Amino acid sequence: MRRRMSEAQEPDTPSSSAHEEPATEVPLEEPTEQQPESAPPLPDASPELTEGFLERYGPIWNSLLSHLTEIRENQTGLIDRLHADNVSLYNLGSTTIQDLSETFLKIPGYVDKIKSLRKEMESITKQMAKLKTRAQRLRPSAP
Repeated sequence: MRRRMSEAQEPDTPSSSAHEEPATEVPLEEPTEQQPESAPPLPDASPELTEGFLERYGPIWNSLLSHLTEIRENQTGLIDRLHADNVSLYNLGSTTIQDLSETFLKIPGYVDKIKSLRKEMESITKQMAKLKTRAQRLRPSAP
């Protein structure tokens, strides 16, 4: 692999002169692959490797396993409680659910009544302020 580069130019910059000088070829080093030397046969080290692996990662593995077991138990308990709540809501009967739905349907009407009462109170407050100022003007001044 070779790269052409002008002697008058920096790499990746445009030429400032109108003519170019002859380009020279700069060889790039290519990686050479080294062939591994044949290693002498090793004795069977799998028992020692297994033992070392278990010593190193065994406690972590056991800790993760206990945490996962605890999470699974908590999820099972949560699912059981949700199922019990669903059954209890189902057993309440349709009359209770109908009563709740009727109550919720009345809420917008109550909100409208509260808004109208608030407007009425504001208008009464304004009238009271006007009456107070009128009463002060009509009150005779004390000599």
